[in-house]
Amino acid sequence: MDSRQDAEERKNGVNGSATDHSPEEQQRRHQEDNSADNPPDNHPQETTTFIDKTMAKVGSLDALPQSTSAPKIPFPPCRYILVAMGFFAICNVYTLRVNISVAIVDMVNATYQREMEAALKASSNTTSSANQSAVINTCIAVVDANSTVPKEDGPFEWDSSQQLLVTGAYFYGYITTQFIGGMVSQRFGGKFVLLTGIGVTSLLTIISPLCTVAGGFPAIVVLRVLEGVFSGVCFPSMNGVLSTWAPPLERSVMSSFIFCGAQVGTVFGMSLTGVLGWSAAFYFFGCLGLVWSVMWFFLVYDSPGTHPRISGGERDYIENSIGRNKNQKKSMHVPWCAMFTSLPFYAAGVAQFTCLWGYYTLLNTLPLYFKNIMFFDIKQNGALSGAPYLAMWFMMVFSGWLADKLRAKNILSTTNVRKVYMAIGFLIPAACLVATGFVDCHHSGVAVALVIVAVGFAGPAFGAWNVNLIDIAPSYAGTMLGITNTVGTVPGFVGTLVVSAFTSGNQTVEAWRNVFYVTASIYVGGTIFYLIFGSGELQPWAVEPHKVDDIEIQSLEDGVKKKSSDNGNLPEKA
Repeated sequence: MDSRQDAEERKNGVNGSATDHSPEEQQRRHQEDNSADNPPDNHPQETTTFIDKTMAKVGSLDALPQSTSAPKIPFPPCRYILVAMGFFAICNVYTLRVNISVAIVDMVNATYQREMEAALKASSNTTSSANQSAVINTCIAVVDANSTVPKEDGPFEWDSSQQLLVTGAYFYGYITTQFIGGMVSQRFGGKFVLLTGIGVTSLLTIISPLCTVAGGFPAIVVLRVLEGVFSGVCFPSMNGVLSTWAPPLERSVMSSFIFCGAQVGTVFGMSLTGVLGWSAAFYFFGCLGLVWSVMWFFLVYDSPGTHPRISGGERDYIENSIGRNKNQKKSMHVPWCAMFTSLPFYAAGVAQFTCLWGYYTLLNTLPLYFKNIMFFDIKQNGALSGAPYLAMWFMMVFSGWLADKLRAKNILSTTNVRKVYMAIGFLIPAACLVATGFVDCHHSGVAVALVIVAVGFAGPAFGAWNVNLIDIAPSYAGTMLGITNTVGTVPGFVGTLVVSAFTSGNQTVEAWRNVFYVTASIYVGGTIFYLIFGSGELQPWAVEPHKVDDIEIQSLEDGVKKKSSDNGNLPEKA
């Protein structure tokens, strides 16, 4: 009993002692008890402390957490949306461009064309022409016996020269707006330039069937020239948009993915035209172009700085990596003299011309080759004419990914990557085309395989020249592409004239062999020129003056700070 009482006294003594000697502690406990009984509605002091601490850390209200009711979704990044829409843009450009190559097979009265060619051959009484006619007649008999597709002649009586003029007319208009498209895109941004180009071309394609039936050969030629005029701005404006959105180490893969839309569009356009027929194909692809135009208007902007939905992190990453500021005005000063005396610029232009000579020559004439030499019907023609471009698409995507890997890991420099790709993309197709010239209609499978390899391995070069202008002068990429694409468009119509000169009234293996010889020679010449003069490095003349000033000022400031730090004092003011 006594011990229990002593313990209580000792306990009370300690507590009392603590309370007596710590009045601040007693007050704090009293406040805590009151808070537990009557919880307050808010804590102004605590809230102020939290804001003060947060502001001290972030320095701006912009960095405070956003309302959870409308969170920002960082995926997909806006540049990936641009890549997807850019891919479909180029895809649309090519479906609108290439549908005529297969449609012409369905539009033309084949009986009329054969009668015309038979009359021409009868007028040349030579042993070689008789032998060629015998081979062709044998192939026709085999094809007719095995074909399940009903033979239907088209409504238009156009000879082979007129057919090649129809397929090449697009490029007479296309060449006129390349430079203009690049300059306008540089000044005002590429979004609306590209929108106008594809939108108007789509409308012209939709009205093509009715106009052709009403106006015949002159009407379709005029329409194709106008389509070329409006399509001519598309590639320069796309390059202009890409130059403000593509970080350097993502440039190859972004560019390759966007521009491989050309191959997908070619495959899609040719194959589906063979299934739909010529008039339905024009309506279908024209409507697709209008749907894309609406989506592009709402989803894409000229630069990260003008995009209302881009995250701050993505905007800063892009602008810092390519050296652009969202408030920076577009430069209008183009160093013309330095540009036109730059060998890497000429090398990029020669590479583009070389690649497009092979590309356009086959694009415009391959369906005619398959029809007149291999005797494929319209459905086979569409599918087989598109197959080589599917191989090119795969090679472009793969080579673009590999190029960025090789550069990022410092395995190859940008210049060496571009040169290796040009050599692969030109020399392998040259060899395959030469071999194709010795294959007749009895070995059509071999001819198809060789053409697929030739066009497929052109993919690395196709992707490399598309991005090479951005490598050497990103600020002027749109303007430069306008210039080089003007020259690169020449093969679109000159190539068809060359084919016409060799094959008009003379649809034989020997005649087409000469076409392939010319193309292979241009491939070899372009390879040599680019390997000597090509480059993948930023050229000194392409650095904008204000950027040079900023670099020099920053270097001076860094040097002054380092010197003052070494001396242990602050720099004196001038």
